[in-house]
Formats: sequence, structure tokens, C-alpha cells
Amino acid sequence: MRILILSDIHYACEKERARGDFRTKGVANPVARFLVGRWSEWLWEGDPFARNEAFHRFLERDFHADLIVANGDYSVDSGFIGMADPAAHESALFVLRSLKKKFGDRLHSIVGDHELGKVSPDGGRGGMRLEAFRKSLALPTVHSQWRMAIDNLVLLGVNSTLLAIPVLERDMLPTERGEWDQHRLEHLEWIATEFESLKPDQRIILFCHDPTGIPYLHRIEAVASRLDQVEHTVIGHLHSRWILNAAGKLAGFPRIRHLGAGVERVSRGLNESACWKDYSILFCPALDGIKWHSGACLMLDIDPSQPSRNKVTVVKV
Repeated sequence: MRILILSDIHYACEKERARGDFRTKGVANPVARFLVGRWSEWLWEGDPFARNEAFHRFLERDFHADLIVANGDYSVDSGFIGMADPAAHESALFVLRSLKKKFGDRLHSIVGDHELGKVSPDGGRGGMRLEAFRKSLALPTVHSQWRMAIDNLVLLGVNSTLLAIPVLERDMLPTERGEWDQHRLEHLEWIATEFESLKPDQRIILFCHDPTGIPYLHRIEAVASRLDQVEHTVIGHLHSRWILNAAGKLAGFPRIRHLGAGVERVSRGLNESACWKDYSILFCPALDGIKWHSGACLMLDIDPSQPSRNKVTVVKV
């Protein structure tokens, strides 16, 4: 069985591109404005609106795969409120309709953090919105959770943002916290039920956009007690293996509470990241990479009956 995986497409439709330098626009503190601008320009992605070409190149390629998994983050989210922003919604809709047209029923997609909204790097704009959650689940092929069984192999797509709700408190509107908590509880119960129902000879592949959710996955007893059945946990979000390697070295990093929501979110995720190593992480880079690292998608060749025959290929586009 061959699985094609792509993540962090971050496509920008014309309405998103018209916003210009959305990362620094509106940042009142000059120091914060400088730091945010230099991070994006020198290290992260340069021009956030220059990523469309990578997606168009991807669509032009012939990929022979039995299953295609889109692992989240389809728009630039230039409004910082995910799919509640009409421009970001238009970008994501274009991506998913294009993928659906190319791959048909072989395509399965999960929710990334940019679909639901996240506070801007300076901490002053945007955040998660329940409207964005509802609109995300109305996108073609996108689900908050999904399951597929093939022989002794079980594929599970989970919602990393719902898992990581405790980290994201400052990203939510206080009036919406209760409903977010309810969605999270239902998601945890679904994951626990899926793991409890595993037969001893079944193996599992998890698709989880943001590894920040993994420590909370680890706290589910049914998951932690069956880690020997986890074949891979496919993540995205970090854009480059360089970032993943740095995160591994910073496991246990102290939580920083006083430098804004973004810094607290990242530091808290690193503080609890030691358990990532127990989940057989398979990293999918952003389709167009970051400033100094090229992007790619992944091809996973797997024999559902013989785990020793897995083969992972990085496919540059």
C-alpha cells in the first residue's frame, strides 16, 4: 500500500495576497514588529504569499498512490481567525477542491491549527473561533477525526488542536471556552474508544498535524498502554526537519508566561515534548519548506501484514 502525505500548503488566494505584510501590520510595539518581521523574512518563510507555485507544481505531478492524506494548514490564515475569515476560507476551499478533483475518493484530510485560527505572533490579533471550526468541517474531505482499516492496519486522523486545548487557552474567546472543552472531551473519548477496540495483531498509524497535541494524546490511558501498536505518528506544522530537530533538543524547556500568547504556546509545547520519541514520529515538511530548507511531501510504502517492510520516501516538488 502506498500513502502520499502532504502538509502545510498555506495557499493564498487573491484576497489574502491583497493584505500585504499582514504579520507586522498593526503591531504597535516597534520591538515586537521588528522581531516578527525578521523571523519571517530571514528564517521562516520569506514572502508568505510566494508559496502558491509549490502547490501548482504538486498538482502537475503524477503520483501513483492508493491513499492521499492532507495533513492540515491549507490557507495562509492572514486574518488570524482561520476559516471564519472569508479570504482564508476561499484559499483553503481552492486547495481542497483541487486535491479532490485530482485524487477523488482516495483523499482524506484533517484539520490543522490554521483552519481554526491562532493568535498573531505579537499576541494582539485573532485567535481560535468556533465559527472557524464549523466551517472547517464543511470543507471538502476535511474531518475532525477519521478512521480507516486495511487488513491489520488502522489509520486514524486526529485533531491536534482539540487535543492541545489546555495550551491554547489564551487563543480562545472566554465565551467559547466551554464549547471548546466539550468538543475536546468528545474527541478524547473517541480516541480512547478506537484504541480500546484494537486487536492485539493490529497496528496503527496516526495523522496529527501539530505535535503539541501528542503529550495530551499520551495522557489517554488506552493510548499509552498500546504504544507498541503505534507504527507511525505523522506530524506536520513545524515546516522543516531543522525545526523538528531543534524542538527535540529543547524538550523540557521551561514555560514562558510573560512574552505573549505565541511564546507561551511554543514554550509550553516544548516543555512537554519529551514523549514525542515514544510515538515513532514521521515528519512531513511544508510543501514549500522554509526560507533555508526546501519543501517536500512524503511517500509511505507499507505492507499492512509486515511492518518491517515500511519505506519512507521524501518527494521534492
